[in-house]
Amino acid sequence: AYTAKAVIYGIIAAWWCMVPRRVAMLTGLPYGLASNTSRNTISFHAARCLFKFAFHGCHSLIFHNDDDRQAVLEAHLSPRIATAVVQGSGVDLAYFRPIPLPEGPVTFLMIARLIREKGVYEFLAASRLVKHNYPEARFLLVGGLYDRLDAVKESEIRAWQEEGTGEWLGSLDDVRPAIGKCSVYVLPSYHEGLPRSVLEAMAMNRAIVTTDAPGCRDTVQEGRNGFLVPVGDSAALEKAMSRFLEEPDLAALFGKESRKLAEARYEVHHVATETLRFIDLREA
Repeated sequence: AYTAKAVIYGIIAAWWCMVPRRVAMLTGLPYGLASNTSRNTISFHAARCLFKFAFHGCHSLIFHNDDDRQAVLEAHLSPRIATAVVQGSGVDLAYFRPIPLPEGPVTFLMIARLIREKGVYEFLAASRLVKHNYPEARFLLVGGLYDRLDAVKESEIRAWQEEGTGEWLGSLDDVRPAIGKCSVYVLPSYHEGLPRSVLEAMAMNRAIVTTDAPGCRDTVQEGRNGFLVPVGDSAALEKAMSRFLEEPDLAALFGKESRKLAEARYEVHHVATETLRFIDLREA
């Protein structure tokens, strides 16, 4: 069972039907498990109860980062079952192959669902600050609109674009052309399992700026392939992004290191093999 709702309903249904081997994979901490979730609501406690019940129907749990694994274990939501951490879903290094950095000004790209917890507001604010000091810098935003309370409003994105700060490309089926247009990939997310868009940008030789948050921090070796900034800190994000304008060779240098890390850690076939190896384990 893969992702939050499937873990709850899939594992419970599999247990009811006496499926002999039941494994849950959490690609991030969903509502009810994440530390930044409001705890004083009925829905929070209901979600926790459902996850705890589902976890007790599992033979094993798979996580995409160790922070999430520790959070579940420390909350005593799972019984004494096997757990493992795998490197996300991996990335196809042949499909997301290295391409040269674009000529011209340093260009920053963010790809995400346009909701608050992805750090969209921090990206918009930081880009305005960078643009003020470095008018030649370019900013690209990829992502679709959502009809939910924490969604970024279309009017806010349009205003950012119309004022000349950056360009909104909407939702894309193939993100490779957008990654090809950027010098640096930026994801100021509040939490992730292991951000797939970052892995794809790393595979294509792009420097990374992301947050020191679960999942995100796993993709960056500070000062080697990118920079980590505090969650919700647009000023720190602006400072990190400005480094690439102050030191023009940094993007290419970090980008090469990103590809090396992607090859060493995140190759899709290796990750799939490790995941299947754990799923196939039997209880002692």
